[in-house]
Amino acid sequence: NGPAANAPVRIELEDVTLDNLITGTAGFASGGEFAFVPFPNPPGTTGTASFDFTGDTGTYDVFLTYFDENDGVGTLTVLQNDGQLDTFQLNDPAGPGFPTADNLRTRQVADNILVSNGDDFDVEAIVGGGEFNRIDYIDFIPV
Repeated sequence: NGPAANAPVRIELEDVTLDNLITGTAGFASGGEFAFVPFPNPPGTTGTASFDFTGDTGTYDVFLTYFDENDGVGTLTVLQNDGQLDTFQLNDPAGPGFPTADNLRTRQVADNILVSNGDDFDVEAIVGGGEFNRIDYIDFIPV
């Protein structure tokens, strides 16, 4: 394990470098905004949110918060310095086909990992059906 981290770090994904992602607004989203792959786009279209970690070097659990709609099966992948931390499908049948407080989900994408100040992180979103991979934020919680 690395040195102890000082404080939690939240990265609002709508505020980072977006490639083929745009921002949307919703009062129930953190900061009132989220990022998503614009529509119409065919299944398989990819968008990426990228940022350099600006917190203290240390050991963290990492959590991604996103919307999981019922109108398709998208895929989200989280990478650290081009190494895959997690990949999963958005396939929850509950809720409508648009973002609501009821289909806001949080997933732990990494457990007890060393994160260094300046590490590159990417959240890749692949469209599946009507699932436009709406992503809200990523939290780094010191362990």
